[in-house]
Amino acid sequence: MARLRTCKLCRVKKSIDDFYRRPAPNGIMYWRWECKSCYQKSRAGYYADYRSENISRILPRVREYGRNRRWELRDIVHDAYGRMCVCCGETTDEFLTIDHINGDGKEQRGKMNTVQHLSWIIKQGFPYDLQLLCFNCNCAKGFFGECPHKRVFQKETV
Repeated sequence: MARLRTCKLCRVKKSIDDFYRRPAPNGIMYWRWECKSCYQKSRAGYYADYRSENISRILPRVREYGRNRRWELRDIVHDAYGRMCVCCGETTDEFLTIDHINGDGKEQRGKMNTVQHLSWIIKQGFPYDLQLLCFNCNCAKGFFGECPHKRVFQKETV
């Protein structure tokens, strides 16, 4: 049978799992007197006030972390896909983009931001329906259905 405890704020009996544990000064762990949901509600105001008072200090650090994280994930994905445009051979990292071979990238872009998309690619084990294209080749493929490099290459081989 689950142990029950009454929250001192909402006065509802809840499972002991609905309460956070916290160490006392002597190191012994004890259960907080308010449930997790009441505790989170009481802390929400504190976090909002702290953020508004310290936004000028917090925001640059958050942006820098996001930028660094994005480049770290991007490096992992570029390494996995060969770090080169499969159409024209461009190798400059800043120009390389992820292309959905089947043309279904719009669906994914609507659901996730860049970091989420890069993380998803890594978690999926670098799916075969993605490739690296430079920005020019990717745009040309999107607008015209194929990259002009392919047409030039086909004329040269004929």
